[in-house]
Amino acid sequence: MQYGDDLMEGKQSVVFSASKPAELLDQLEPYECRYSERSFWPFVSSISFHLDSPLTNDDISFLELPADAPHYIRELNDLRYHRDATHAIIATTVGRAVQDPAVYSHIRTMRQLGSNRLIAIITQSDALNDGPVQHNKRPRDRARQLQNQLADVRTEQKSLDKNLTAVSEFSPAYTAMTQRRWELVQLECAAFVEEKAHRFHLRRKAVEGELKINPIPILSTSNGEYKKHAAGLPPTVFDGPYLSLEETNIPTLRRQITAFANEFRCNEMQQLVDVTIPALFDRLDVLASDEASHDEDKSMGSRSCEKIW
Repeated sequence: MQYGDDLMEGKQSVVFSASKPAELLDQLEPYECRYSERSFWPFVSSISFHLDSPLTNDDISFLELPADAPHYIRELNDLRYHRDATHAIIATTVGRAVQDPAVYSHIRTMRQLGSNRLIAIITQSDALNDGPVQHNKRPRDRARQLQNQLADVRTEQKSLDKNLTAVSEFSPAYTAMTQRRWELVQLECAAFVEEKAHRFHLRRKAVEGELKINPIPILSTSNGEYKKHAAGLPPTVFDGPYLSLEETNIPTLRRQITAFANEFRCNEMQQLVDVTIPALFDRLDVLASDEASHDEDKSMGSRSCEKIW
């Protein structure tokens, strides 16, 4: 068999390529330990997977955050990549961010990179439940005010609906009550959206506060809200989007990543300032001096010719 011949010939590694996961698994099947009677798995020391993408091709690595009791291989990988990393983006879902202390620990470990090379991202911050939010007094009071405002509007709606059944459709009172009913619908929509958006912001700040390690930036992104904007969906009362495109923090994340310190670009600019531009000025100076000398020699030659004539 081909894989057996490769190993018997003393090759250090065997490379398999596939465009689909199922194809790759089929190729790796002879090396799996469950086929012990006809498998070469005892000879395999490690398996490395490489995904062909613009990110991985530029030496960008994707690592799963170590958990409370991680596997030793995961710990070794994390240590190796942590040692060689120049930049890091620590991404975690909002659920894990508030429950797994390993997330905070990992941010603390990586903070030596500095605020211009490290950012922590809390994804799916718009998928939080409706449990209580711990925050300071002013935002809590505002949240309570919005909830009371929404409750008052809905209470008036119910009362108005009840009164409408007792009034003739052709009476002036019915027309006035119908108009007020329409106004209440608009008020309910506005109050619902504002209360929902405020709740998103409160939960973001609460989670970010638990992970905050100065000066490392913590950014909560609203993936679901961003997808609605990207799909071009019109705003609806109970489906949103409740946040503006900028409030999803996805554009902010892009800007921060773009602003990351880049050694290659810094060195390139340093080379331009220290070497290229001074050399260009020196060259221009020499060129200007040569032109001046040439003009002077030409002028002196012309005067000599005039004297001879």
